[in-house]
Amino acid sequence: CGYRLLGGITAWLWTKLPQSLLQVFQVRKVQGTNTGKIFAMKVLKKAKIACNAKDTAHTRAERNILEAVKHPFIVDLMYAFQTGGKLYLILECLSGGELFMQLEREGIFLEDTACFYLSEITLALGHLHSNGIIYRDLKPENIMLNSQGHIKLTDFGLCKESIHDGAVTHTFCGTIEYMAPEILVRSGHNRAVDWWSLGALMYDMLTGSASQTCYLQGVPGGGRRDPQHQLCQGRGGRRCPEGTHGGAAAVPGNEGRRCPAQGDKSPAGAMRGGESLPSDWALA
Repeated sequence: CGYRLLGGITAWLWTKLPQSLLQVFQVRKVQGTNTGKIFAMKVLKKAKIACNAKDTAHTRAERNILEAVKHPFIVDLMYAFQTGGKLYLILECLSGGELFMQLEREGIFLEDTACFYLSEITLALGHLHSNGIIYRDLKPENIMLNSQGHIKLTDFGLCKESIHDGAVTHTFCGTIEYMAPEILVRSGHNRAVDWWSLGALMYDMLTGSASQTCYLQGVPGGGRRDPQHQLCQGRGGRRCPEGTHGGAAAVPGNEGRRCPAQGDKSPAGAMRGGESLPSDWALA
């Protein structure tokens, strides 16, 4: 097929599918355009995916979005092909690893570093929204870094397409620590949920490693005991760190108001979908 196998990439599973349904490899193209260039090759087993409607839907959504959306901060789908039993997606190779792992290593990001990443993530989310797509699973594990240190959004299996102004959807999905309250209570949500998740991600960057700061505070024992109940009761407990001038004020319209990570459970507490960003918002 024109690609030489270099090795597995077990950490780069850019999909919601179980590992039994797919494999990801690092490959080098050996003929045609881009000969010698290294890519990531995702191999999906058709028969196993077809047995589960959700897996089929996630695979179709990811393929459609990767083909339709091109942006500097979204992973590029370079080629796609299939055989009788397998699907192959050839993606750009992102050698910088997960943002999650960098946050684990550094423990905490300086504000300038956090602003840099958050600005690029904001541009990627805004591009998805302009194409009627809600991302719905923003978290450090779904953000990769390229060789220059720029972010790339990956994993589009939970995205919802064709959501434009005024439209809402009711699917319960995402990662609980970054999930907006309107998803938790199934009241209907739009692209504003991505801005809520961005606020939660900002909190993680500014306060410590994701493995520590994802825990909801205000719960006896300090664990994750029923975080859904805590959020729905408005007791999420995440507080913007003292002395961090970029906290709640870093998100447009949040001046004098709790940031999303502080437990504002109303959809109005998050930035509305389609709201424009001042050019210097991340440096407030």
